[in-house]
Amino acid sequence: MFRALLVFIFTFGPALVTSQTGQNDSIGERILGGNTARDGQYPYQVSIHLITQHVCGGSIISPQWILTAAHCILGFPPWYFVVHVGTNLATGAGGSSYQVIQISQHEKYIPDPIANDIALFKVAGNIAFNEKVQPIRLASTPPSLWSSCVLSGWGYLKVGGPGSDYLQYINLKLNQCKSFGTFVADDTQLCTAVLSGSGACSGDSGGPLVCKGVQYGIASFVLQECGAGYPDVYTNVAAYRQWITDKTGV
Repeated sequence: MFRALLVFIFTFGPALVTSQTGQNDSIGERILGGNTARDGQYPYQVSIHLITQHVCGGSIISPQWILTAAHCILGFPPWYFVVHVGTNLATGAGGSSYQVIQISQHEKYIPDPIANDIALFKVAGNIAFNEKVQPIRLASTPPSLWSSCVLSGWGYLKVGGPGSDYLQYINLKLNQCKSFGTFVADDTQLCTAVLSGSGACSGDSGGPLVCKGVQYGIASFVLQECGAGYPDVYTNVAAYRQWITDKTGV
C-alpha cells in the first residue's frame, strides 16, 4: 500500500487523497514526530497554495523556479496556484506570495504506481531574497547511505490529523530503498529510515529532503500508513539534475 503525501482542502470541507491501492486517505498539515521550526530556519521552504489553501510543499531553486512533486499538480492549470515564501505559516501570513505562471511536469510522470514524481513551478517576477528567503543547492550525485538529513513541511502530526499552521521538521537518515509488495525501488528514488510514529505524512508532498545544505530528495509517498515504521520514499533529485537544468537553466 502506497500513499501520496498530498493535502487538498477547500473551505467547504476536506477532500480525500487516493492511495496507489485505490483506498482513500484523509488529508492533513503536519510531519509525524517532528518539531516546530524557528522563524526563518528553512528559508528555501515554500507553501504551495491551490486557490487559497496549502496543498504541497516545495523549495526555491532560483529567483523564478520552485521544485516540487508532480502529483501536487492535480490536473489544475498554473493560475490556480500561488507560492508563499518567507513564512512558517501554512496560511502564508507574514510572507510574500507569487503567482505561478508555468508548470513543467516530468514527461514520464506516472501516478500509479508513482514514478518520475517531479515538477517545476515558474512564478511571475523574481522572488526577493533575504535572510528568510533563499534558494537551496541541488544535488548532482546521489547521497551516501545513512546520511543525516532534514525534512520540513506541513504534514500530519498523526494519522488522521490534526493539522498545524506552523512549519515542522524532522531529522532523518537515508536508508537503502528495497522493494516492498508491488513497489519496486529504482535509482530515481531515495528512502529514509523512520521509527514508528515518525516521518512524512499527508501534506508533506513536494517538500525538500536536505542533507548538509543540499537538497537530495522531494517528498513523494509513504509505504503503508504514515508513521508505520516503513521507509518513506522521495524523488532522487540527482537523477533528474539534467532535466531540471534543461527546463530552468539552473
